[in-house]
Amino acid sequence: MGRVIHFEINTVDTRRAAEFYSRVLGWQVQTWEGPMEYLLCLPRRWEHPRQPNC
Repeated sequence: MGRVIHFEINTVDTRRAAEFYSRVLGWQVQTWEGPMEYLLCLPRRWEHPRQPNC
């Protein structure tokens, strides 16, 4: 079975969403340095940002 590589969660309160997923799922949240607000959430079991192990 394939792995989930990318999905988006739409929210009006990114700070609150980041705190929630970090607390509940143990995700690491990083800010993307781009032209718009975008957060990258990395599951805690990832060993390398480009090769998920979950």
